[in-house]
Amino acid sequence: MPAQILDGELVLYGFVGESLWTDGFTAGEVLTCLAELGHDGDITARINSPGGYLDDGVAIFNALKARKGKTTVVVDGVAASSASIIVMGGDERVMRTGALLMIHDPSTLGYGTVEDLQKVINQLEAGIGSMVSIYSERTGESAEETRAIMKAETWLDAEDAVKRGFATSSEATAAEPVAAFDYRVYAHAPEPLKALAAKNGWSLKAIGSKARASAPAEPGHPTEKNMTEKPKADPTSADAAKIAADTKARIKAITTCEEAKGREGLAEHIAFATEMSAEDAKAMLAASPKAEAKADDPDPAAVYEQERRQPTALAKPDASKKRPGAVDRSPLKAAVDRANARVKR
Repeated sequence: MPAQILDGELVLYGFVGESLWTDGFTAGEVLTCLAELGHDGDITARINSPGGYLDDGVAIFNALKARKGKTTVVVDGVAASSASIIVMGGDERVMRTGALLMIHDPSTLGYGTVEDLQKVINQLEAGIGSMVSIYSERTGESAEETRAIMKAETWLDAEDAVKRGFATSSEATAAEPVAAFDYRVYAHAPEPLKALAAKNGWSLKAIGSKARASAPAEPGHPTEKNMTEKPKADPTSADAAKIAADTKARIKAITTCEEAKGREGLAEHIAFATEMSAEDAKAMLAASPKAEAKADDPDPAAVYEQERRQPTALAKPDASKKRPGAVDRSPLKAAVDRANARVKR
């Protein structure tokens, strides 16, 4: 359910971040609630969450930690994955009897070229570094110790959480029923949680009013476990066609706009190597200097049309043979050539 204030307490129940499958609470909602509660007074935040997105979790952690007043976070049922990051934002971190806290490595889905996948790896490594820093600061354990229990996907009850510093205390009040979630997707979830999920029919395509009619989570690599990149619906042929059309329109808008004239190389880089919107691309191009044109330079529009009409090569072209009319788009080489020409004159 959305983040809300009940009886003067901040209540965070459900998925961390916006979900296609089930209701949850977002960082924006939490910030709104905190503004209403005030920055200086003492507050209590109650959490019962299976986890969600790392960026939302870290944002909420920072918002709680930055408060001037004392913040007490109480784990009512479960605080798994990114929800455990939120718990670390409390000055006091309380585990109710029977409550569970789980930490593990973030995961995501990736596709594309080697360079694309390397970006995904870098993103995950940055997320891991952030999590290790947060956990280690609160627990006093070394980064190496923290990494070890993250890799092992560690589930902690109230006693273990207090012992290891993830919680500051426990209370005798019995825990609330854990938030609805398919805990079977986690590698080392306690058997009672898995049995509870099976008994209640909790699955990623059945939970909540936002559940989709199809597309269950991929076994062993659920989208809900993704803590760094928000999931996308499985594309139908119509979706794929629309995505392709939108991409083509965006590329055309960038490479053929008025601002691209004299900045063709930069325009092509933005269009093909980034996801910048056409509006933002035009603004960047307008603010960038134009390349110096030479009298013998072919018209870029004519070159583009010529290359567009070229039949697809069936074999890798010989890099030593320059195609007639082709333009060397290397800004560095162009600058060197112009400098050499000036020296010769």
